[in-house]
Amino acid sequence: MRVVGACNDDEHVLGSPRCSRAAFRIGARSAPVVPARPVHLGQTLSVLGRGKNDPTVRVLSPECVWITARHQGLAVSARFTRVPGGSNVAALERDIVVDAWGPGASEWISSAPNWCGAADDWTAFESSPAYDLLPEQLRLARRRHPGLRLPATGAVTDRAVIAIIEQRVTAIEAIRAYRYLVGLAGEPAPGPAPAGMFVPPTAERWRTIPSWQWHRAAWILTVPPPSCE
Repeated sequence: MRVVGACNDDEHVLGSPRCSRAAFRIGARSAPVVPARPVHLGQTLSVLGRGKNDPTVRVLSPECVWITARHQGLAVSARFTRVPGGSNVAALERDIVVDAWGPGASEWISSAPNWCGAADDWTAFESSPAYDLLPEQLRLARRRHPGLRLPATGAVTDRAVIAIIEQRVTAIEAIRAYRYLVGLAGEPAPGPAPAGMFVPPTAERWRTIPSWQWHRAAWILTVPPPSCE
């Protein structure tokens, strides 16, 4: 999987849906990604999100996904969409177009293939004796979802924060707490990202959140406010 011909795109068409190829392209950094193997955008990128209202990942359709990220601390929002293809092109093998906005977009765009699972190659494993030892249900799941890839974002801090929160409280509390904290300490997604999307805080900003805010993040969304009576 590779990025081909990244370029600036200043086209702007009003009234188009957020997943239209012609819509909302002011100041965007755009690049086509050519998959080396089948990729299902919705399945691959949805694993990064926590719930349908995750502030950093929005799956609008199986072929249109928005994400937010940082590159060297600079904010980025990006839209992954599929290029329309003819009947001779398999749906999971069509090119992917990535449009990115924000101060970090120009440098971040080269990492877009990894977000699509470019490094997730099962060829060697599937041809090894170890693969045949897997339970039949796992092998069946793999055959049924050939486009599911494991994305590599490079955002270690972001994934670590989510994992830690999920280990400290229940799943529903973790989802709500993470959403609250990102909205509190992050920044609004640049560009025409869907409403409610935020860029995760930097590692430095995470460290400045006081301990009582971490506790309040879970409490405020799961406990009714005290009665004023």
